[in-house]
Amino acid sequence: MNTLHPVPEDTSTPWPADLDRAQRTLISLGVAADVLVPGRALGAVVEQVPFLVNIDASHRFLSVRAIWETDMDPAETSRWMIAAADSWNREKYFPTIYWLVSELATVQVCADFVVDTLAGISDEQLRENLRAGIATGISAIDYMKEAAHQTLELPVLKPRPTEPTSTSDKVSTAGGRPLSGEVPSAPHSAAPSAPHGARW
Repeated sequence: MNTLHPVPEDTSTPWPADLDRAQRTLISLGVAADVLVPGRALGAVVEQVPFLVNIDASHRFLSVRAIWETDMDPAETSRWMIAAADSWNREKYFPTIYWLVSELATVQVCADFVVDTLAGISDEQLRENLRAGIATGISAIDYMKEAAHQTLELPVLKPRPTEPTSTSDKVSTAGGRPLSGEVPSAPHSAAPSAPHGARW
């Protein structure tokens, strides 16, 4: 049963996070988000990168996860994958890159941007964090694709075409990288557990 909370009249007062708020905010950013699990998970695709937006059962952590489904064999690429993810995680505060073995027994690369909403999150913070999670998630996945292309000589992937700059109110990237000045620092962040390739 959902607990009712008063809705603030301003956009700067923190209040409890939920998936409906996340979906409305994504739509306002120009991102079409579909409900995958009611109350728990949304799915979206931005610049050909799939995203999973999830709120955990305790409603404490909001996760924006970018995903790259590869056809790579974990046994053949695990050392490279750990090294590439570790290189990113050493240099970047967020998102955290790690990898999983998919249901098809191939490598699935994930980039998680996690927000701690224990104290609530304002509309402004939610908007800022969703924008940052999507923009940096695209950058992280592009980094791993480029690293795979250079290191494993995979014919993966052509450079992402540069897109026209959109308004600062929307999620926007150029060449798969956040546009200068458009990715704010996260007011809340925490790292999820990751079975492979993550650095703590």
